[in-house]
This record gives sequence, structure tokens and C-alpha cells, in this order.
Amino acid sequence: MGKYLSDSQWKPFAKKLTDLKVPDNGIQKAISTFSKLGDDKLDEKERCLVILMKLATELHRRKEVNADKPLNEDIAGLISEIAAGQEGIFKFKKEKANALKSVPRSPLLEGAAWTPVAKKIADLKISDGGLEKAVSAYQKVPIDSLPERERCLDILKKLADSLLKKPEINAVLDLNEAVAKLIQAIATDQEKIFNVKKKYGVK
Repeated sequence: MGKYLSDSQWKPFAKKLTDLKVPDNGIQKAISTFSKLGDDKLDEKERCLVILMKLATELHRRKEVNADKPLNEDIAGLISEIAAGQEGIFKFKKEKANALKSVPRSPLLEGAAWTPVAKKIADLKISDGGLEKAVSAYQKVPIDSLPERERCLDILKKLADSLLKKPEINAVLDLNEAVAKLIQAIATDQEKIFNVKKKYGVK
């Protein structure tokens, strides 16, 4: 918990600045704005911290502030707190970017893993309802485009579920097992993507 970046925390310092006849440069309003931003507003927080750093640095340079050692130390502490907030957001964004790139597709949904099964289904004259094309489309979605991957996975699940219900598929044990494994792979990808989106607030 910080010491300066909320309305109530800044109030005594604002009063001291007023008592010293240091004109308000907008920092009180900026702190108020920042304190109302939720954790899901990282970009807005980041922009607000840039403004706060500028305003706090301006205050720190004023002769009235430099002449008051405790106040000078508090303004320096405010600057350190702002810098720490900026660093925290930078680290979180970097971690988020890395996380979005590290949600791999299940092996059965990568490369040509599904091709032999799709070929056997086609050889038996069984319509897959577009499942092979949907698998190919999913593979082309960028690995870090999680919402788009989710949409593709929803389509894949519907197609795979429909295929598994076909008597022709149920009549061939290895095909039945292959489609069931594909459905499991789809569910695994959906769960991994859901967990990362939830953790990092991706919509």
C-alpha cells in the first residue's frame, strides 16, 4: 500500500503546500483521478502516472519545497512511489505479453497431426462437416490472438461433437477414439486460454 497516491493520503501534503503558498499545479486532481482507476484500467493508470511524475517533479524543484526538509522528503517519496507504480505496470504488461504468447496449441491441433485421421474419414466417404478446414483455420490464428482462437475452438467443438455422434464414426473404433481425443484437445486449449484471459483481464 502506498503512502501518497490517494485523495486522503495526499490531503495533508496538499494543505502544507497551500500553507506555504505553493500554487496547485494540478497534482491533487491527478492523484484523485489515479486513485479512482481500477486494476483493469492499466493503460489509463500508466498515462496518469506519466502526468503525475511531471507534476511531482515540478513541485520537487520549487524553492518553497526545498526549504522545507520534511515536505521535500515527502515529495521525493511521492516521486519514488510513482516510479514504482510505473515499473509495476511495465512488468505486468511484459508478463502478460509473454503469457499470451505461451499458450500453445494442443499437439493434435498443431501441424499435420489431424491429417491422417481426416484422410481416413474422407476415404470412408464420411462427411466431416468442415472439421478439417476448421482445424486448418485454427492453426493459422496467431498464437497470442486468444479471443480469435476461442472463437475457432467453439466452432471446432461443435463440428467434432457432431462428427462423434455419427453412426459411421462410432462403427470404426480408432476413428471414434481419434475424434474423442480431438474433443479433449479442444477442451484443453479452451481451458488454458480461459485461465490466461482471466488472470490478465483479457476480454
